Amino acid sequence: MLFGNSSKEEKSGIELISINVFCEDEWFNGRKKFRKVFDRRETTFIYCEVGFLNKYYNKEDQKIKLQFRCLFKTNTRGDEEVCNFEEEYIISKEESIAYLYAGWGNQEPGVYWTLGDYYWEVYLNEKKLGTFDFYVNDVGIVTPYENPYFEVFDVRLFNGGNFIENIEEITPLKIFDKNKICYLYTDLLIKNKSATPYHAEIVFRYLDVNGFIKGEATIIEYINANVGEIYHLFSGWGSAEPGTVYQQSLYFVDILFMGQIIARAQINISDHEEEGKSLIWIGNPYLTQNLNKSDQVDFAYSIEKNSKNVNEILSKLNALIGLEQIKAQIQEHILFIQYVNLRKEKGFNDNEKLSLHAVFTGNPGTGKTTVAKLLGEIYHWLGQLSKGHVVEVGRAELVAEYIGQTAPKVKEVIEKVRGGILFIDEAYSLIRDEDDKDYGREVIEVLLKEMSDGNGDLAIIVAGYPEEMENFLNANPGLKSRFNYYYEFPDYTPKELMQILQSKAKELNLIITHEALIEFEKIITDQYRNRDKTFGNARFAMGLLNEAKINMARRVMSHPDPTSLPPETLSTIEKIDVQEIYEQQNKPRVNYNIDESLLNMSLEKLNNLIGLTSVKKRDP
Repeated sequence: MLFGNSSKEEKSGIELISINVFCEDEWFNGRKKFRKVFDRRETTFIYCEVGFLNKYYNKEDQKIKLQFRCLFKTNTRGDEEVCNFEEEYIISKEESIAYLYAGWGNQEPGVYWTLGDYYWEVYLNEKKLGTFDFYVNDVGIVTPYENPYFEVFDVRLFNGGNFIENIEEITPLKIFDKNKICYLYTDLLIKNKSATPYHAEIVFRYLDVNGFIKGEATIIEYINANVGEIYHLFSGWGSAEPGTVYQQSLYFVDILFMGQIIARAQINISDHEEEGKSLIWIGNPYLTQNLNKSDQVDFAYSIEKNSKNVNEILSKLNALIGLEQIKAQIQEHILFIQYVNLRKEKGFNDNEKLSLHAVFTGNPGTGKTTVAKLLGEIYHWLGQLSKGHVVEVGRAELVAEYIGQTAPKVKEVIEKVRGGILFIDEAYSLIRDEDDKDYGREVIEVLLKEMSDGNGDLAIIVAGYPEEMENFLNANPGLKSRFNYYYEFPDYTPKELMQILQSKAKELNLIITHEALIEFEKIITDQYRNRDKTFGNARFAMGLLNEAKINMARRVMSHPDPTSLPPETLSTIEKIDVQEIYEQQNKPRVNYNIDESLLNMSLEKLNNLIGLTSVKKRDP
C-alpha cells in the first residue's frame, strides 16, 4: 500500500489513514473482512475502502469526490485498466474517522475477475492518494470442510527474534517461559495440493482464553511448488523486549486462509521452557466436535506423527545398519501406494482396499520392532492409517483364561489399536499343537475376520522365528493368503554388529579404545560362529557394551580418588573391561553330587499331584 501527497487533501479537511480491499459486504463490529487474496470462483465484487481522519469533526459536514481506478498488472510498460469511475460522499461532522468504499465486478461469482495481479488507485481532486495491491487466484473455493490449495501438515510454535535464519532448524516449544518470550512465532507447514501457482495470504491471530485479540500478523507468499511438496509459512507477534507481552498462562493462535480458520494451536505460558509439540486443531475449532482428554492425547499423537514427511522417515530407515533387502522392499511398497493414490487423484475408480498386513520372520534382535514403527509412520504419512502408532502384543494380551472371553478381548485390543499397527510378536505361540481346545485358535479366527471384512484403518504384523512362523501360517487354511507382504530379517554379520555396538557407544558418549574394539570383535565373531536361533543379534551387541560399561564403572570407582579423574577417563572403555566379560563367562561351575534320596522324595510328591500329566512326562 502506497500513499501519495496532496495539498488539496489538506484543504478538504481530511487526512488519509488507510486503504484496504474486501469482497464480502457484511459488517463485523464496524469493519469488513479485509483481504488481499481472492479466488476467482468466489468473487463477485471487489471493493476498495479508504479511511480518512476528519479534520472538520464536530464542526461541519463536508462533501468530497473520489476517483477509483483498478488496473491489471501485465508486466509490460502499460498495465491494463479494469475500471475507472468517480463517487461522491458526504462526511458527517459526527464522524471522527470516515470509511468510504466502492467496488467493481458482477453479481454472479466467477464471472468477472480472472487470474492475475491487480491494484487499486485512489484519487482526490485529481491527485493520487495511494495504491493497494491485491491478487486473484484460480484454484477453487475454500470452505470449512474443503481446501483445494493445500493440506495443513503441521503447526509448530517457537520463540524468536526479528529474523529467523533457518526455519528447518528451529526448536518447537510446548511451554514458553514468559520472561524469555520476544516474538512468539507460529510455523504453519502445508502440503501443496495445487498444480497451479497461487498467492497464499495467511493470518496468524493471537487470542487470549476469552477470545480477545492480542495481536495479528499477516504474510503473503507466492506458492509455486510441486503437488505434495511441504512448505513453511510462518510469522510471529510480540516485542523485541523479552517478557513484556504475554502475561497470562494460556493463549491460542488461530490461522486463517481465504477468510477461513484452517488451524488453531494452544500456547502454554509458564515460568520455564519445555520443548515439544503443542496441542493443535486441524480445521475450524468452532465447527469441530469437542474432544475429551483421551481424544486430545490421541489427536496430539497423530499430529506429532504427521510432522515428519516421508523423506525424513526414509532417512531414519536408511540409517539403520544392514537390512538392505528390507529397505528395498519398503521402498517398492511406498512407490506402489503412491501409484495407487495418484490413480485416485486422477479419477480412476480403484475400490480395492490396499492390504497392509505383513509377516516378519527373523531371530531376536534383528530390527523387526524398529521397522514396524517406521512402517507405522510411513503408512500414516501416505494416508493409509489415521494415526500410525504401533502396539506390540503377545499371547498374554490376546488369549483369555476362560471360554467365551478370548474373542471380546481380541476385539477390544483391535479397537484400541485402530488407526495404527497391531504387532503380534511370537505369533506362533497362539497355536499349540498339543491342545486342540487352546483359546489361541479363537484369536486367529477373530483376526481373520478383521482382515477379511473389518472396518479397516488397521495393519496387522505377525512376527517370530522363521520355522515356527511357517508352521503358524500353515495351521489355518485362510491365514497365509491374508498377508500380502513378507519380510525376512537376517542375522547381522559380525561387521554389522560391531557397527551397532559403536553406534550405541557414541549415543551414550562412551569412548572405546582400539585394543578394546579388538576384544569386542573377538567375542562377537566367536558367538556368531556358534550361534543358534536364540542368538540375540543387536541385543547381544548392546548387552556386551553394557557389561563392559559396568566393568569400566567398577574399575573407575576402585581408584583412590575417582572425583579427581578427567572426564575422558570416566567414559573410556579399556581392553581389560572387555576381557573381564570373558572371565565372567568362563567362571568354573560348581559340580554338586546328586542327592538320590532327596530326588526320589521330590518325584514322589510330584506324582501324587492330581493332573499335570504333560508336566510329569516332560524330560528333565
